Amino acid sequence: MSNYKKRVKYLRKYGPDILGFTTKKIRNRKNKPGEHPFFVSNKTSVKESFLVRLQNKQKLKLLFCLSERQLKNYLKLASILNKKKPIITLYNILNLRFDFLVYKNNLTKTILQSRQLIVHGLIKLNGLRLKSPGHICQVGDIITTTSNICLDNIATYNICRVTFDETVMINKGSLIFKVTKPQFIDVNILYLIQQSFEYFF
Repeated sequence: MSNYKKRVKYLRKYGPDILGFTTKKIRNRKNKPGEHPFFVSNKTSVKESFLVRLQNKQKLKLLFCLSERQLKNYLKLASILNKKKPIITLYNILNLRFDFLVYKNNLTKTILQSRQLIVHGLIKLNGLRLKSPGHICQVGDIITTTSNICLDNIATYNICRVTFDETVMINKGSLIFKVTKPQFIDVNILYLIQQSFEYFF
């Protein structure tokens, strides 16, 4: 199965609101492929609450490109680091991932594109080529790149914008930005993390 068909399959299964996973769009469908209204209304094998948690857990995995084992390890780590507020702790950990920072700062269109550029060594962390997309960065780290893809994406993002992100700078064809603390909390991601905790624990 091609990558395009896989992405469309995920979007139809979990909904088109998985931002950052792909720029593809799908038509709205009332039922999943192969399902009819009669069978949907008479389902009794899976409880609705469990199904919702499962789908939200899968959405979180797709949003950050995590495997099942990686997500479990992150959940355990967050529970150990902060027993009182593990959800906020996991939110901070995931938002400091190298690939998500590159995508979140609009250097790439999707997180899959940011992972590809990192693996190919086109994006540097503190002057070093770190080919590990899942590396947890620290506040104050410097991310640099000379990739034309990133420069074009930033230029497209800044078109018709009155204010610019002061953390992202372009100097002699090199794009530089500093890792800072998030200014606001994404409630949608926080909800997906909460649902993942409830699914496993």
